[in-house]
Amino acid sequence: MILGVLTLNNDGYKERLMSGIVGTSHSKSKVIGRSQDTAKAWVHFDATGTPAIQDSFGVSSITDNATGKYTVTFSKAFSNANYSAVATCSFFGNAMITTVASGSIAIWTTYEETDAYWDYGEVTLQVFGD
Repeated sequence: MILGVLTLNNDGYKERLMSGIVGTSHSKSKVIGRSQDTAKAWVHFDATGTPAIQDSFGVSSITDNATGKYTVTFSKAFSNANYSAVATCSFFGNAMITTVASGSIAIWTTYEETDAYWDYGEVTLQVFGD
């Protein structure tokens, strides 16, 4: 995941530009960030057959509700259901967020040409908020 733009100045120090925050630090410094600037939860999963999490952060499980219908449960609930979320799936697919709750979110995936529910090999979700 790329969090910002990194450039090298003439004096050998690195300048970081991240989500509107500009800072100068030595190359061994840690990345500067705020909770509102980074995803509180994200997941990449294979939905063919039994959903299998490939990699994640802040996600405890995925429930397979039916073909193309999943519930992603967060490790720690958000303070409310007013967070921002984006879901994607493999080529020729549509990913829709259908039900939002503080502790989970529902995703439906469909085949673009027929709108039939479909289990894709790659489904991703990124969630930002409190």
